Amino acid sequence: MTPAKPATRDEVLYAFAVARPLPDPEALEAFTKLYPEHAEALTRLAVELMIEASENTETQPADAEAVSPAVARAISQYQNAVYELETKSAAVPNPFDRLDMAQFRAVAQAMGANNTFMTKVRDRLIVPDTIVARPGFCRRLAEELDVPPAHVLAHLCAAPTMAAHQNFKADTKPAAVKQQSFEEAVRRSGLTEAQQADLLSL
Repeated sequence: MTPAKPATRDEVLYAFAVARPLPDPEALEAFTKLYPEHAEALTRLAVELMIEASENTETQPADAEAVSPAVARAISQYQNAVYELETKSAAVPNPFDRLDMAQFRAVAQAMGANNTFMTKVRDRLIVPDTIVARPGFCRRLAEELDVPPAHVLAHLCAAPTMAAHQNFKADTKPAAVKQQSFEEAVRRSGLTEAQQADLLSL
């Protein structure tokens, strides 16, 4: 498939903002490797997220004037940016929705995986931190799905879903979805040794 179109700055920042509750150096490094052209904006957003978190802790001073104007402006700008990005999130489609079964199998094959593993990716049964930290895998998946990498990242970081075709008895509630780490998903999907080695190298 042809390479995915580059993601917009807003799409990248949204995907970064929802990747985890609070960004850390690993998340920032993963995103800046995927989007070096947005490295400065990503770093600034990470700092603003950290500032907001620190200002919202229980140790925050009761006197509102104790917060510097610069910090207050940064928090306000961050909150406005997140609100704007969240209002756009519904417009980011699930990149797997447009695939029929044959296309889904083709993507799995192109990824050097099988249907079992790719179903875990599709249904978000992999811990987001462990898959987002593998920019090579995310980039390859975006290319095979022919969507911007930010769309893939936003999908992977959302809440797990149950397959639409899965049925439950009327008197039985589905158990909570248990996610696996990326490595666990690779090891426990019936992949060949060669397939496992390739995926874990990304």
